[in-house]
Amino acid sequence: MACAPFEEAGVRAGGGPGGQSSGAAGLPGAEATRSEEPRPRRIVRFVLLVLFSGPALAHAGQPLETETARLRPRGQFQFETTFEYQTSPEGFETAVPLAFEYGITNDLELLVEPVVHANIRPEVGRKAKGVGDLEITLTYLFFHERAWIPALALAGEVKIPTASDTLIGTGETDYSPFLIASKSFGSRWDTHVNFGYAILGEPPGVKLDNIFTYAAAAEYHLISHRLDIVGELVGNTSSSPTTIEAPMPGGPGSGEGPAVRARPDRSDARPGIRQAQASESGASTEAAGEEIAGLVGARYYIRPNLFLSIGASYDNNRAILIRPGVTVRFN
Repeated sequence: MACAPFEEAGVRAGGGPGGQSSGAAGLPGAEATRSEEPRPRRIVRFVLLVLFSGPALAHAGQPLETETARLRPRGQFQFETTFEYQTSPEGFETAVPLAFEYGITNDLELLVEPVVHANIRPEVGRKAKGVGDLEITLTYLFFHERAWIPALALAGEVKIPTASDTLIGTGETDYSPFLIASKSFGSRWDTHVNFGYAILGEPPGVKLDNIFTYAAAAEYHLISHRLDIVGELVGNTSSSPTTIEAPMPGGPGSGEGPAVRARPDRSDARPGIRQAQASESGASTEAAGEEIAGLVGARYYIRPNLFLSIGASYDNNRAILIRPGVTVRFN
């Protein structure tokens, strides 16, 4: 995406058109003038260029959960954090997920997503608070976008069971391969589609079916390139958890009610959305029920490499999720 408004404001690597210093370039004594700039000012300018130089984002990102085939270029690092608040008839929950992205090569990207805090508060039954699971994803771009063919990437995700409670995570490792396609239309529209398959680890006494996941997103970049309007549809099939041995915490006889439908472990960053829900027998474990959710949101660019985001979604379980976030990129 072009960064015209930032260039018009004079924020270029060289300070003016063509990367040259405005005004003094090409004049006698110009080099001496630059060398006489106070050292603290040169240091501040260097730091600002490192943090905020480069084009604005032109691919899926917060508040979208849909993944993109537009990867970080080699050596580029991106950090984002989100505060999630979800409410439904069963209760509410909050979470603070982080995301660290790094471009290993121009076609290979590493994504690490810990959840530093999750807080589940159902209307009935026990509550849970603690850290969530850790997700690690490796994405490979194997086909670059052409005139009428989208960019295509393959990704493999591993969910490492670091959650501190069975209402937050299953305590088992999950594996999720998925396909990503991204296609732009002109300079303002960008679209993304995901298809995946999640191989779920099974907690003791619980039988889980593997699930299919899907997502589709669209982004509209306004003329100023400071504001993006985004929307998406995400969903997954049901893992149909059933108890085959002793009930887990929250089941009959435990004195605990069913868990609130929740998304505490950042799996919502993938097309599949995991929920804490009770099985038919009352077993309470963090497992995915069949779900489809729609989201609308926006991003506002403070700098080319720094933006704020906000998104609101509603799903078939009558859950409303609000996701404000901050993203910064380091070149």
